[in-house]
Amino acid sequence: MGYEEEIKVLRDRINEIDAQLVPLFEARMHAVDEVAAVKQKYGMPVYDAAREAAVIEKALGLLQDASYADSLRKFYQSLMSISRRRQRARISFPPFVEKIDGAVGYLGLPGSFSYIAAHEAYPGAQLMSLPSFEAIFEALKDGRIALAMLPVENTETGSITAVIDLLARYGYFIIAERLLKVTHSLLAPAGATLDTITKVYSHPEPLSQCSEFLARHPHIAAFPALSTAQAAQDVARLNDVTTACIASEEAAAIYGLTVLATGIQNSEGNSTRFVAVATQPVVHAGCDKTSIVFMVEHRPGSLAEVLQVFKEGGVNIHKLESRPLKDRPFEYLFHLDFEGSVSDPHVAAVLDKVRDKSAGLTWLGSYSRMAQ
Repeated sequence: MGYEEEIKVLRDRINEIDAQLVPLFEARMHAVDEVAAVKQKYGMPVYDAAREAAVIEKALGLLQDASYADSLRKFYQSLMSISRRRQRARISFPPFVEKIDGAVGYLGLPGSFSYIAAHEAYPGAQLMSLPSFEAIFEALKDGRIALAMLPVENTETGSITAVIDLLARYGYFIIAERLLKVTHSLLAPAGATLDTITKVYSHPEPLSQCSEFLARHPHIAAFPALSTAQAAQDVARLNDVTTACIASEEAAAIYGLTVLATGIQNSEGNSTRFVAVATQPVVHAGCDKTSIVFMVEHRPGSLAEVLQVFKEGGVNIHKLESRPLKDRPFEYLFHLDFEGSVSDPHVAAVLDKVRDKSAGLTWLGSYSRMAQ
């Protein structure tokens, strides 16, 4: 018997197993739909860390060959993730803010990506343009705005750590997050073409995110601007066919510019994660993600001890990032995002243990995961 014959026998066996697996998977998804309906009825969160950990441990106990344990654990973790996504898709939780009593602050000028994120998240709300992250937090403090829409992470350039630093300093809270797909366009005054353009202005991050486009047009020199919208406003004011900017198509409409090229970013998946920030937390049944910042004692193993608490509690960590403490050289503040909400007693208990293990912890809020 040769390869083709032997492999056919094995593939036929796998096909027979799959024929049994698929109906079981479908039956499990039907059960997940029913679970979603019950959680909707009683206003319970989707994520239940204790239940998921128990299900996985029970499955591992059914194994006859322990060498498959790690693979089975990963299989169930993936299955749980699929189940959570389906539950979230079927549950209609109430809005995280029923009514906005005041303005929504954003960074930059009309047409900026922060402006777009705020406008799409809160259609009809009054929007307030502010020149810096610090100014936004001061506006929250003074009550001039009710909410702030702030960028915290980009898929191309990474975290915008200044926002997390300010959250920790002011003691304010994330109440929701939103993912905005970033589409950069080359904008110029009427009459300009790619051939006439010799200078382009934009914020340094978009310039970096469009480096491949700029490399293909070496006759165009890139210059930094305070923001994409500021660049668009300045280009419109100059009205010079040799000068362009990289900004949003919305900015082109606002400032009367022509779109010479669109989608010029290096990656089609370029997206920015925004968070809505308020002076008071808003925790509801739809919350399924939590952010904290914490410090640990300056000794070997202190961070590992904190992370071990999450592992033992079966709580999945989404992100861990260190930030230097300005007044304590070579010591760090850690920003951590994890799955679950403080409204879940199990997650709250895990967080209490983390607080005991840390040298200081600030809860930044529990909120609903990304909406697009």
